[in-house]
Amino acid sequence: MAKERPEELRAQMSDVRYTEVPIPCQHCKHLTSLGSQFSSEGWTCEAYPQGIRYGILTGKYPHSEVTGDEQGMMVAYDPRIYKEEDTGRKWHYTADRNWVYVDGKE
Repeated sequence: MAKERPEELRAQMSDVRYTEVPIPCQHCKHLTSLGSQFSSEGWTCEAYPQGIRYGILTGKYPHSEVTGDEQGMMVAYDPRIYKEEDTGRKWHYTADRNWVYVDGKE
């Protein structure tokens, strides 16, 4: 029989912050279409309606500020806010693939 895991570890293992490699664009309010998980094909947003650049999708070049090379609206990464079920604390992903609590506390 499998050994029971501590409640805290089980909760952490089911939290997307610990189980996925985030693509920042996935968590942006300006995203308009999801694309391939293997390439940049099909990913569009209000700033890049013809396609989001690969470097932005991978987080190599975080789109945290308007750069002037946007093809559409002059917008930058604006994160969706998530809420922890157990504590009610709000958090979001950053443009450089990390996550932080909205209140700034750890």
